[in-house]
Amino acid sequence: MKLRTLLCATTIILTPAMLMADAAPSQGSVMSDQSTGTTSSPGSNGTSSANSAPAPSATSAPAASATSSTQAITWITDYRAGLQQAQQNHKPIFLYFTGSDWCGWCKKLDQEVFSQPDFAKSVGDKFVFVKLDFPMNRSGSDAQVQQNTQLKQQYGVTGFPTVVLLDAKGNFIAETGYRSGGARSYASYIEQLMGSSQS
Repeated sequence: MKLRTLLCATTIILTPAMLMADAAPSQGSVMSDQSTGTTSSPGSNGTSSANSAPAPSATSAPAASATSSTQAITWITDYRAGLQQAQQNHKPIFLYFTGSDWCGWCKKLDQEVFSQPDFAKSVGDKFVFVKLDFPMNRSGSDAQVQQNTQLKQQYGVTGFPTVVLLDAKGNFIAETGYRSGGARSYASYIEQLMGSSQS
């Protein structure tokens, strides 16, 4: 596993199929992305404070959040568009920092939680969902990469996956990562984090 991780970080001729061949790491293990200086791990479950200055603009994805009538979350990738939508609709922001093509725990969180209808039904209409991807095989524009990197630094993200919850003005509320238990359990935990911030 260490050898493959090193090769993924330093060799540019690997195919996506080779990267996808890795199974998600076992609980407690860590996968390193040497190109970004971050790791893949279950993530923290605590909360901490961070600055909330807006990040630079990037290319937009569809600017619509999932609603309870849909079966899936709709992610946007432009933080500024998400912030504007959150302010207009008075909704908090759900920032998801991921390494979609190399991070085992991110894939696990996507499969077990974010792709499940139960998660969308529970919280899909309560947040504006913004995905900030750090793929090994870069696919985004320069503006997208700059935006994601700045937000990663701004919120002190050092491992993937990381979920950062913000209020409608972009102020930090809470941070978490991968949690076992499935979609309903994860949605319930997110609601607890939001509830504790308002108490």
